Amino acid sequence: MDAHVTGETLAFEGWHFDRKAHLLYRQDASGTWTPVPIGSRAQDILTLLLEQPGTLVSKDALLEAAWPNTAVEPNNLSVQIAALRRVLDRDRSDGSYIQTVSGRGYRFVAPEHSQAEALRLLHTRAINGNATDDVLCAEAGGDHIVTASDTATTTDVSLGAKSIAHRRRRALLAALLAGLSLAIGASLFLGPFHKFRLAGPNDWPRLSLVILPFENLIRSYQDGLRLAGERDHADEDADFGVPTDGVRHGDIAGFTPKGAPGVKMIRTAELSWFLVEARPILIDTLSYSWGRSIPGAVGLKFAGLGGSFTDAAQDHLRSKMRDLTSGDLNRPIVAVGWNSERFDGRNLALRLAALGYTQVHWYRGGREAWEVDGLPETEPDVQE
Repeated sequence: MDAHVTGETLAFEGWHFDRKAHLLYRQDASGTWTPVPIGSRAQDILTLLLEQPGTLVSKDALLEAAWPNTAVEPNNLSVQIAALRRVLDRDRSDGSYIQTVSGRGYRFVAPEHSQAEALRLLHTRAINGNATDDVLCAEAGGDHIVTASDTATTTDVSLGAKSIAHRRRRALLAALLAGLSLAIGASLFLGPFHKFRLAGPNDWPRLSLVILPFENLIRSYQDGLRLAGERDHADEDADFGVPTDGVRHGDIAGFTPKGAPGVKMIRTAELSWFLVEARPILIDTLSYSWGRSIPGAVGLKFAGLGGSFTDAAQDHLRSKMRDLTSGDLNRPIVAVGWNSERFDGRNLALRLAALGYTQVHWYRGGREAWEVDGLPETEPDVQE
């Protein structure tokens, strides 16, 4: 495929990926470009594949790009590839954009676009129906257009992986240095008043400050654990052997079951698409929050508490949800807590189901899984 212009944007058949902004866009039937969230690992993998369209990219190169200098199981790559396919291949009938070459790696394939067609795709971008500044101007040398005649060599693939890995290492080093500076500042300023939390009930402790200004320190600590091969987050798919029940747990800390009566489970990869397709109401319990959540989330304090379906908390939730849904019991709702080792999100989901809502989804991985996957966050709309 001819690389007509090199730069920060990679475009193909109804999609473009802005590497600088870390955003993937999809064009709908009306010509509107809508951002589709994908995780940071998936971004690194997609970048390497798009930079070498039509070329076999080895598993080792992709692993190095997404997990530089880190020993990970090959299954992690398979999971990320599967997540990318769920996003890119949705409603696609003629095979996947990402081809598997058994035992060797993956290859990105896309239908042919002429240079004029590809440039038209980039220049007609509009998000949510509103025209935006033409930041993708090809004359500025900012775009790389994937067309059917692009070619690349194995050397190019290797260099691409090294480049991504180098950028990640530099970013991590900067984050760790910034985290150290924040830690020193926090200890001098806060003295004995700072406190730590245990994020798992009976497992290896994951310590982080619970003071809002120190989000960067928390992320640096998590990155350090990741590089050291330690557990830095709760697994959203973990089976703790806990039987499913309809109990609202007053003790929030604890291993959750893999289901809840009257509630649908939703995972991170599925939630990314669900936000675009179904436009659900997201309710965040705000437990262990440092002021960031999934974009569009409404924060309801104490909505994830235990208790009964006849207590004051349930009455308050009933009134609030009536306002948010305009009384539509079939409106899709996603209950978001902290992680799979906290009951707040599940408690909320059970309360919503008890109110008669028929499309309640429990995001078991919670805010932590969303953050670990590197997906975008915004300040929640906190309501009483």
